[in-house]
Amino acid sequence: MVKRRIIVGVWKDKLMPTEALKQANELVSMYKGKNLLFDACIAPSPVALSAVNSITSNSSISTVAQDVHWPDPKRSFIGSTSIPMLKEIGIKMCMVGHSERRGYFGETDEDIYKKLSALIDADIFPILAIGDDVEVVSERKEILTRQLMGALKPDSEKPIDISKIAIAYEPVWAISTWRSDAPLPIGTEVTEMMALVDSILTETCKLNTSSTPLLYGGSVAPKNAEDYFSQSNVDGALVGGASLTVESLSTVFNIAQQIWGD
Repeated sequence: MVKRRIIVGVWKDKLMPTEALKQANELVSMYKGKNLLFDACIAPSPVALSAVNSITSNSSISTVAQDVHWPDPKRSFIGSTSIPMLKEIGIKMCMVGHSERRGYFGETDEDIYKKLSALIDADIFPILAIGDDVEVVSERKEILTRQLMGALKPDSEKPIDISKIAIAYEPVWAISTWRSDAPLPIGTEVTEMMALVDSILTETCKLNTSSTPLLYGGSVAPKNAEDYFSQSNVDGALVGGASLTVESLSTVFNIAQQIWGD
């Protein structure tokens, strides 16, 4: 069985709302009527989310929320986006657990578990991001195991059903802005990283990954997309800086279409 394939251009807060709308319109026009072999997605800032989604609805491009807050009937969360808000504007996919949410906003694995559970209950497809900032494999495995066990809770009364989510591995140390002059990982290195994630899920968490897309996010760009998407255990990507222009993101999309169409 071929897993669902997903590529998300993650715009963070880099594009102003007017820029986001312009690029969304261009992408929708570019891929109008095309049968893409993967979910081609963009994740604009919360300020632009509703407007961008109104443009991409019923097109070959999907709009993804960058984050959400879990519901709590006793509390409200100022500055946060709620699940009912996402439902009302028609969002069907949402990221959680990005390294910047963990690092800068102090989000815990328990927070992420609550978000995953709530999104699944609301029938919004979650993309769980995990990651590390170390290059020593043993340390990397320890960090990723802690994140996956904490966010998925496979031994709990209500474990996360990973057949209903995607998991994106984002090694912070592989992001170009962190590596200075060091070369980015090649495809075989990415294969090893993704195999590590899969082994933690299957061997430690005792979960079946046969229908769980595993995405890679570490400076994915036109120059390395072919190498990365040619790896059998890479089912897509989170694309950061290379998603900020239509030319660059569409090149990544087109490479994926060619690779996965063979």
